[in-house]
Amino acid sequence: MFACPHCGGPLRRVDSGVECEAGHRLDVVQVGLEQARNSARAAWEAVRALEERAHWARWVNSDPDLYQLAGDPQTLADSAVRDDEMASQLRHYAEALDRTIGEPVSSLASPE
Repeated sequence: MFACPHCGGPLRRVDSGVECEAGHRLDVVQVGLEQARNSARAAWEAVRALEERAHWARWVNSDPDLYQLAGDPQTLADSAVRDDEMASQLRHYAEALDRTIGEPVSSLASPE
């Protein structure tokens, strides 16, 4: 079942496309476009979260007083590298989604 991109309610087929319980009417193309926008937005949010986590690990690792509280310095460094790698891979996917919908949703991403 697909969810209404505006309210999350279930969609049902009507003569002109689909409609949710709240009365939002969309054609099939609009639903696909909104689903792509939502996917791109979520991908960019994940990129930002991974980059922030990597930045945090490096910041904590730069201060002996902090990394003693947070854990092993090597573990923090490894975590930052993994998060950067995942963010980079996800960035490619998010950029591909932006190209698919013909508009950048990447405004949610942190600047490089």
